Amino acid sequence: MADNVRFLAVARVPDKTVVGTFVTNESRGLPQALMEEKVRVVLSSGRMSQHSRLTITDKDCGSIHYDSDAACLYVGMFTG
Repeated sequence: MADNVRFLAVARVPDKTVVGTFVTNESRGLPQALMEEKVRVVLSSGRMSQHSRLTITDKDCGSIHYDSDAACLYVGMFTG
């Protein structure tokens, strides 16, 4: 796995439920709850209807990349 991966998640879009997560050793001590909260923010933001793919720079988590369709949201958080 790439050295800069911190967190991966998959969520269901219709009911806004995170169904799977993976925290890497490179999470650098960030709490998993913080990273999961960022996923919930993306789910509730409404931005997926505007942009099915987007990269967001977050001061806490680094780069948050997501890709979505009508059923699922796929999220990766990366350092730098």
